[in-house]
Amino acid sequence: MKEIKALIRPAVVSRVIDALHESVELPGITVSAVTSFGRQPPAGASAATHDDEAMTKIEIAVPDALVAQAVESLAKAAHTGSASDGKIFVFAVEDALRIASGERGEAAL
Repeated sequence: MKEIKALIRPAVVSRVIDALHESVELPGITVSAVTSFGRQPPAGASAATHDDEAMTKIEIAVPDALVAQAVESLAKAAHTGSASDGKIFVFAVEDALRIASGERGEAAL
């Protein structure tokens, strides 16, 4: 199992969620509004500023077999051509537990 976390532009959230639902059968998606401080200032800001930028964090847990497909769909839908399109991270998940049923591992997804 893997956890995929992505920081994306708020303007593409609906497109990303639609793309993920169309390409991969996901048990759920967590979406959070976050603030990001990147290497480069936001578009239109001077190089001397370190302004924050509103971003959206997408978090999903997927079986290993679906990781590549989920990452590809997410990246394609989030791409606008801007340097601040965001980033995608993939983490190993040792275990998962569905609290209501006690199911563990991929069955808990």
